[in-house]
Amino acid sequence: YRTIIILYESLKDYNNVIKCYNEILLIYKRTEDLPGMADVYNDIGAIYYYQAEFSDALEFFNKSLTFLSIIIPSTLR
Repeated sequence: YRTIIILYESLKDYNNVIKCYNEILLIYKRTEDLPGMADVYNDIGAIYYYQAEFSDALEFFNKSLTFLSIIIPSTLR
């Protein structure tokens, strides 16, 4: 998926970029990969940010932060 995302990003086809990220997100949800989910939410937020859709960007950055706040304390124990 990452290679396809790079291609779509180079074409500025952000709708397909987000679709690909959502596919990755489904995989991470099924496998309960919290770091992966945090990464994808951050990446989706960045796409919205680049499109100047700041409220959507903030929503996804906050989702990423929520997962990171769960992950980081558990790794520091």
